[in-house]
Amino acid sequence: MKYIWTIILYKVKKTLQYLLLLLVTVPLYAQTIPPYYTDVNLNKTGNDIFDILKEEFDIQVEVGESRIVLAIISVGDTLDSINHLLNALRVISERYYSEDPAPIPRRKYFQPDAIKSPRDAFFSETEYIPIREAEGRIAGDQIMIYPPGIPLLVPGERISKGIITEYIRLIKQGNKVIGSINNGNIKIKVLK
Repeated sequence: MKYIWTIILYKVKKTLQYLLLLLVTVPLYAQTIPPYYTDVNLNKTGNDIFDILKEEFDIQVEVGESRIVLAIISVGDTLDSINHLLNALRVISERYYSEDPAPIPRRKYFQPDAIKSPRDAFFSETEYIPIREAEGRIAGDQIMIYPPGIPLLVPGERISKGIITEYIRLIKQGNKVIGSINNGNIKIKVLK
């Protein structure tokens, strides 16, 4: 057992040493080449970068979203795997860097009218309908866009045109949605 802890502590020490090295060298790289550790100057969303890393470089990052990609470095990583990630980000940056990137719209947040308590709405009789027909109806389930996992709607709230428009925009950007059916025709659960 002591041997296993020695290996784990060694890996933690090596990872921390490498992260310290990154903290010193990444700002130096950023002064000489386009930033490769952020998607600010790329004509791609975080979802796009997530997919490129997975499909082209066989790298699974934690999450990709409209505006971010999150890669977590842990004791399970090696110097080679970290360098592979940095090199992949450098290649992506060189491929998609733009002096004038297309703006990525910011997420809109709404405060819908609460018509019923979430509990009462959740246990009410419901049906699935196409989202474009849901304006004015009462949500029967929560709708979450992940990340960040903050509900766009919770059960009992009135569905507005603004929520429908934002929901469709976020889906088109490739965000993951919890609480709806999307088989080419997006449907959400509403009260009957």
